Amino acid sequence: FTSLPFVVRSVQPVLEEFEGEFEEAARSLGASNIQVFARVIWPAILPAFLTGTVLSFARSLGEFGAVVFIAGNIPGMTEIVSLLIYIRLDEYNYPAAAALASVLLVASFATLLATNGLQAWQMRYAGVRDECDSGGEEAAAQFWRACPDRCGAGYGRAGACGSTGPDFRLCVP
Repeated sequence: FTSLPFVVRSVQPVLEEFEGEFEEAARSLGASNIQVFARVIWPAILPAFLTGTVLSFARSLGEFGAVVFIAGNIPGMTEIVSLLIYIRLDEYNYPAAAALASVLLVASFATLLATNGLQAWQMRYAGVRDECDSGGEEAAAQFWRACPDRCGAGYGRAGACGSTGPDFRLCVP
């Protein structure tokens, strides 16, 4: 509950910048509300949602105060790693505290790597969209040709970008 703002603050700017034209176009083509969300809105917010989720998870790894003060310290039920480290230090069991801290450190590094991977994925996706938005049809076509596993036959061609941006019906990355 204390980490939810990380997800909200990651998704909010994407939703604010999202143009309603895509929703209107999907609805004019007969898409239901669920289809509009699943095929138009969700792909647009997915990178931000995943980034917010990873940040939220990273924040929750070190959560200490809220669990102790709100959920209580019920052994076997509300114990978390940071609380266990504190308990082991209080018992002067330094090797156990160091082992738990090492596990937490590895989990933190894995979260950092996941965040960087998501950011690279998002930037790669945004880079292709920016090329299309600036009229770089050939660059977009090269991308589609370089990634045939993402598209069906005949999709990697010039013209993947229309005059108003990419034609997402051709191939959704």
